[in-house]
Amino acid sequence: NMPKISTSSLAVCKWAWCKESFETTDKLVMHVLEEHVWKAKPMKRKDVPLERRAMDGTSFQGKL
Repeated sequence: NMPKISTSSLAVCKWAWCKESFETTDKLVMHVLEEHVWKAKPMKRKDVPLERRAMDGTSFQGKL
């Protein structure tokens, strides 16, 4: 007998470099809130573009 393969899909976190997976979307939502949202540090609006470039690995003019 072959083992049955589950046809259900996992909910995968795609926050930055996080790749944790969860059996339900409810568990994914709680993970995102607890590990990413509630632990996030506030930043000034003017610093957002710099942070995005840092996360993408690009510099101001697209050069590293």
